[in-house]
Amino acid sequence: MIQASKSQYYDADIIIFNTGHWWNHDKTKNGRNYFQEGNHVYERLEVSEALRKALKTWAKWVDTTVDSTRTRVFFTGFSASHYRGGQWNSG
Repeated sequence: MIQASKSQYYDADIIIFNTGHWWNHDKTKNGRNYFQEGNHVYERLEVSEALRKALKTWAKWVDTTVDSTRTRVFFTGFSASHYRGGQWNSG
């Protein structure tokens, strides 16, 4: 959710959104997880449809909130690796 940190985006020069890790098989279980849109919770929703809805919502937020003459917006599916070997957050 963007709501918690949205005030930090208003004066940014560059914003990079990364959601790829939320759309992998382990997280989505092939659509058997729950997806919420507004007040509606889908008990089953194809992952491709959930991703389409999420990206449309994100794009609408960017179009209505971000000053494109001032701020560059990037979207990436997956971030580069940010740890080396070992377990997550171990260094």
